[in-house]
Amino acid sequence: MSGEGDSLSFSHNGRDEGFVADMFMWPNRGRGLVVMMNGVNGGLMAEIERAFAEEYGFGAPPRITRSVVALPAAKMAEYSGRYMGVVNTDTTRLEVSVGADRKTLAMYQPSTRRTIPLAPVGVDAFIGLEGGGQWSFERVGDANSAITSIANGAGPNRRVLIRQ
Repeated sequence: MSGEGDSLSFSHNGRDEGFVADMFMWPNRGRGLVVMMNGVNGGLMAEIERAFAEEYGFGAPPRITRSVVALPAAKMAEYSGRYMGVVNTDTTRLEVSVGADRKTLAMYQPSTRRTIPLAPVGVDAFIGLEGGGQWSFERVGDANSAITSIANGAGPNRRVLIRQ
């Protein structure tokens, strides 16, 4: 619980294998939101909550406008490979390949048996099409150097997985 008067709210969330849920209530405003979904990726959930907050005036962050760019097939193929890193205490593995449409990447995570499409928004910069997460490929040297890693997010909390 937090706030008072019209800003009084309470919330609860939950997550289990294959399931994620969030609940927010503002009893004095007569508003609430409950989202329950299969899967464990919260990207779509965050967008649903952002849209709700925008619609009902709960101080939503602005929607980030991004434009997908076309990259040549040879450039897209450079990103293919296996990546591995430790996130918290878990080892994360990703397998990246060119998507069936040849315009996106398919990022497969074996532990969850899930594939997330990534769309290019610039050279070495991508967004996840299921929630809008930022992904960037890193190189040592110039733009023609070999790709060494993939990173998710930005700033000090970003997660880096090394190319195998």
